[in-house]
Amino acid sequence: MERADLPSNTTTALPWLLWEIWKARNSTLYAGKANDPNFVLVTALEASDEWLKH
Repeated sequence: MERADLPSNTTTALPWLLWEIWKARNSTLYAGKANDPNFVLVTALEASDEWLKH
């Protein structure tokens, strides 16, 4: 299996992606809310972009 290189914005957003996954997990467990994986990814990328611009 070959290693697939990820885009740089995805690798820099990894901490935010993990945080958003954690928040989605908690909202599913404790609030019974279904979370769209695409929304989780977009939210993480937006948070990363906002953080890195400052």
